Amino acid sequence: MKDSPASSIRQAISEHLADLSPTEKRVAEYTIRHYRDCGMLGLQELAKECGTSNATVTRYSRSLGFAGYQDYLDVLRRELTSKTSLDQFQETVRSGSPADLLALSLAEDASQLQHLNDSLDPAAFATVVESLVSARRVFLIGQGSSQFLSGYLAFNLQGTGLDTTQLGADSGIEGIARKCLQMTSEDVLIAIAFPRYSRLTVEVAQAAARTNSRVFTISNSLSGPLAEASDLILCAPNRRELHSGSGISAMAVCEALITAVATTFTHAEKAAEQLSPLIDQHLVT
Repeated sequence: MKDSPASSIRQAISEHLADLSPTEKRVAEYTIRHYRDCGMLGLQELAKECGTSNATVTRYSRSLGFAGYQDYLDVLRRELTSKTSLDQFQETVRSGSPADLLALSLAEDASQLQHLNDSLDPAAFATVVESLVSARRVFLIGQGSSQFLSGYLAFNLQGTGLDTTQLGADSGIEGIARKCLQMTSEDVLIAIAFPRYSRLTVEVAQAAARTNSRVFTISNSLSGPLAEASDLILCAPNRRELHSGSGISAMAVCEALITAVATTFTHAEKAAEQLSPLIDQHLVT
């Protein structure tokens, strides 16, 4: 390696990002989005994945302070075998400027959303929307960070006029159990959950399934512990290198559900007309 090399590929990208050419930045962005996978790619393979040339990848490696691509790859592989994701995240935070981290984070978000767009089943999404607008009541549950996502979705679905209840927001486990007793085949439960899964969320989904309620899950896997109780799973991959618990994909699914319900639910326009005057009188212009 050249003098004063970076201790990680992330650090090198952060330090030299502004100096890279547009095609070299394409390689850097691909690397950030597929950090672990890149440790398995040879020079020609990485060039092909990035839609560029071997020469560009070599120049990219040298622009980051390495003697060549093999030198660059050796550092990346050592890093991947010796550091956890948390170590990598903390190292990036320590070494990168806020502007660097913003650029890297937004690049990862854009990649996640594109992956979501490519992988989400439109037919499954349409089925969920149709079930929501025809349901008697809609229940939502999520624990940990998923509780905030379920609360956001519940809040906005209420604004469309749907009879929507977030389980656990204010009543605890006993309140959740009481509300589960009220579920019928005319109702819908949306469970939002990601590893490590909450036992409570799984048990509520199972309870709802026993009442013949429609159960839909927003999660990152089609085969997790909620799969057996779910009628459909809207798969929202949540892995990012900078923040492994990112909710960007799940939030995008929630936003899409809100938009679809607002435009298809027959009472949504009337609900908006009734809601606006109540809210507007309390707003400061």
